[in-house]
Amino acid sequence: DPLLPLSVSLDHSIADTDADALRPMCRKTSERQFTDFWRAQTHFLARLYRTPLVTFAAIKGACPAGGCILSMACDYRFMTEEGYIGLNEVKIGVPVPRTWCKIMERLVGGRAGHMLLTGVMCKPKQALQIGLVDKVVPMDMLLPAAENEMRRWLKQPQFGVSSTKHFLRGPLSHEMEDNCEEEIVMTWQILQRPEIKNAMARYMAALSKPKPKL
Repeated sequence: DPLLPLSVSLDHSIADTDADALRPMCRKTSERQFTDFWRAQTHFLARLYRTPLVTFAAIKGACPAGGCILSMACDYRFMTEEGYIGLNEVKIGVPVPRTWCKIMERLVGGRAGHMLLTGVMCKPKQALQIGLVDKVVPMDMLLPAAENEMRRWLKQPQFGVSSTKHFLRGPLSHEMEDNCEEEIVMTWQILQRPEIKNAMARYMAALSKPKPKL
């Protein structure tokens, strides 16, 4: 099967999901745990970005940080009408990895600079307008729309698609892997700074607060 669908879905609250994603960077995490996490994340993203399979992301709801780069590493992105998407690492004082910046710039062009420096999150319609996602659909149409698009892609000869994808993405995916060890050292050092630890602690505390009931 030349297709790989991915669901970027937050079935629980965004607070729970953000907290889970941030735990490898928090105070109780050891350097070894962080190293293992960052290395696994980087190599997975690099291989996803260059895989010869055609990949689709189905984004249900909120899609910050790691969810955003996961979807950007895919070939086609569907998003529901509710939620937001973006790389918001700078909000807690953590730099966005260089190759993540380049991948976003490839998708949205010159707008990437402002988005990355401010950590802005895009609503679905805005994300569609700038090219961060390819289609916005109602919640109940998310998977059917992705399946319909998959069928269209399957009609193309896959050798041409996979070879062209390799030309486009191979070098950057290998750059991501080549930078991995340097990024581990740099990011761990940043995370040890008192102001960064305090910012992350405040952010985690905010995420842990129960959401008001509507």
